[in-house]
Amino acid sequence: MNALESSPSVDLVSPSRGKVTVGKGLILFMSVGLYSPSIALSAVSGLSHIVSILAVGIVCAFYCTLGGMKAVLWTDVLQSILMFLALLSVIIKGSIDMGGFQEVLNIAEKGGRLNFFNTTFDPTLRFTVWSALIGGFMYGMTTCGANQTQVQRLLTVSTLKRSQLALLISIPFNLLMYYTIYTCGLVIYANFAGCDPLLNTDSSGISSADQLIPYYMIRSFNMYPGMAGFCVSGVFCAALTSISSAVNSLAAVTYEDFVKPFCTCQSWVTEKSATRMSKFFAFFYSALCIAMTYIVGNIKAIIPAAFVVFTAIGGPTLSIITLGMLTTTSNQKGIIVGLLSGIALNAWIGTGAIISDFPQIKLPQSTEFCPANSSESLFFPTMSYLNSTNITLTTIATEATTEPTDGISILKEEIFPLFKLSFLLHPVPEQY
Repeated sequence: MNALESSPSVDLVSPSRGKVTVGKGLILFMSVGLYSPSIALSAVSGLSHIVSILAVGIVCAFYCTLGGMKAVLWTDVLQSILMFLALLSVIIKGSIDMGGFQEVLNIAEKGGRLNFFNTTFDPTLRFTVWSALIGGFMYGMTTCGANQTQVQRLLTVSTLKRSQLALLISIPFNLLMYYTIYTCGLVIYANFAGCDPLLNTDSSGISSADQLIPYYMIRSFNMYPGMAGFCVSGVFCAALTSISSAVNSLAAVTYEDFVKPFCTCQSWVTEKSATRMSKFFAFFYSALCIAMTYIVGNIKAIIPAAFVVFTAIGGPTLSIITLGMLTTTSNQKGIIVGLLSGIALNAWIGTGAIISDFPQIKLPQSTEFCPANSSESLFFPTMSYLNSTNITLTTIATEATTEPTDGISILKEEIFPLFKLSFLLHPVPEQY
């Protein structure tokens, strides 16, 4: 028996039971997740971000508190279906507007959006084949093997074989969802290739890339009653399915590991009182998530921030599991020191990367075909635009491959090397 199996101190960070360390990571991850649908609601309703965050958070807290695990699982299924249908609607409508999906691919290729096989060995580039493979592998291992919400779901089935089967069945569905999301991004880019709303903020009214998807949905489906709301609801589903699972997991873990051990001899602890306490913890974590979201709103890039938060906790936790599986000579002090060091290192790298805002060479963007009159539609391209994009997009795609300016080069030299790492590679240093 090694230290992982015998040490009560290490048990406090056991990934399979989601203790203190993992709980902190889930709270931060929920806050990042709640911010995304609040942006969509703000875009649709005109409400401020503060009111939007509060509204979405209360809805999520309501069904998490009253429904428990069963409600979370069923809502996850329904939300996943709705999310997929919303993305599919965007792909179909956007492709039709552009004259077919082949035209979407043509514009994306000319704009440099189909460069899937960038094999450059430069860890500072955000996306390369190597960063995607290495970072994606570690992220997948962490998600499936060291994530409290995933483990809790797998433990709800009756046998180990069914749990393994459920995990295997989820692989093609996850791949399908990822490919659908990527295709949706290509369609949106093709529609905005000649008039990027992020470069034409005076007319579009958006100032962040996080607002781009709901903006597109509203502009594309505003002539079809109910469709804009249906598609925007898909954005809600993508975030709420993660938040609800995390809230339920934290509530269950708090009761099972920090309350129940001290109440086993108390006669007043019944199944009914245990349920009430779990619901109270679900409400508490929901409220904490809402409060933390107001801080998260100051972060520029949501996806890198979410990845940093998740891997800062999940990476070291996965290392502990791997250590317990492959060795028998680990000791209690070494495991705890290694865990805390890994979390501190990854949190330092991630926070430093966000604060330093290391400049990346961006892919081409254009406002050449934006209407002169700001009251005109930015969305529907004319045939003359489609016919003229061949030259323009080729030109700006060539410009995107040039070296950065001297000012950016100087700025890059001033940033600490580890802060330049692609966010996909952040799990690598703390794993070792």
